[in-house]
Parts: sequence; structure tokens; C-alpha cells
Amino acid sequence: FDTLDYKYESQTTFLHTSTFGCDAAVALQVTKILRKENPESSSSRFSNVISYLTHGAIEAVSPSPVLEHIALECDGKTVPIPRGTRSLKILNIRSGQGGVDFWGTPKESSGYDAADLGDGLLECCSTSHILADRFLSADRLSQCSQVTVRWTEPVPMQVDGEAWLAPPGRIRIEHLQKVPIIIG
Repeated sequence: FDTLDYKYESQTTFLHTSTFGCDAAVALQVTKILRKENPESSSSRFSNVISYLTHGAIEAVSPSPVLEHIALECDGKTVPIPRGTRSLKILNIRSGQGGVDFWGTPKESSGYDAADLGDGLLECCSTSHILADRFLSADRLSQCSQVTVRWTEPVPMQVDGEAWLAPPGRIRIEHLQKVPIIIG
């Protein structure tokens, strides 16, 4: 991956979640259809939920391709991505996508700590199917302070819920600063 001429390098700030793959593909379809082609159909939270359920069901029966063209590096070390991965998630909060706790509560013997908003660490995990996002646990890959993701083919990507089709490239994510929040 290091010898590629990257056409896309992102330098932006994200608050809580960055994902690549099937969940971003669903968000991209919803964005395209609701917000751009038919904006009046996204006038309520209920219509948005129905759209995500519909496109999520389509993804469930006709899954996106496996992410074979993505490489993950955490704190300067290459992290293997499990075979069959369809979604790679970089998290800065305990939950996403309407409250799903992808990281979960690791067992003491796993070598991972519980996700903590104030620890300065990002959690990296993967899922192999869109249904795993709702009903199964994600595979924990790493906890780190800096993440670099590289990809060699266009990939659906979303940052904080905003989705697009990213051309081949790379993105580096690290903590910039803390933002005060209320949890409750």
C-alpha cells in the first residue's frame, strides 16, 4: 500500500465515528435518495428510520463486497483486518448508529480496556455483515491514539454520519482536542 500514488487525502475533524464499507454504503444510498433526489421525504425522523431499514434490508440480502483493498495501521503498526470484513469502524465514543455499542465490554483477558470518552484512545473494530451491526458483536482490532487507513479502490465512507464514495486514498485519524459533553 505504501507505493501507491494516493488521489485522496483527507484532513478534516471528526467527532465520533468514521466507517468504511457496508454501513457507509447504506448511509450513502439514503443520502442520495432522500436528501438529494427527494428531500421532502426526509422531513421526519420516522421516514429516515424507514429509509435506513429499507436500505439495510437490501444490504442484508445482497451484501456489499468484502473490504480486501483496505489496510489499517494503528500507532504505526499494521493491524490485520479479518477475512470477510465488510465494515471497518473507527470510534471515539461508546456507541453509534442509534445506540449500538460496537466495542462492547471486553473481558479482562482480552488485552483491551473498556471504551472511555476521556482516555485519548480510538477504538477500531470490524463487522462481516450489516446484521452484525445490530445483532452481533464487532471484532475488536485495536485501541490506539493514531489510525491510518489506506485503500486502493473507491470505498463508501462516512464520517459522523455524512457518507460519500471516497476515491483511492488514505486518511489519518488522531486526537486533536477534547470537547466537553454531557452524558446522561
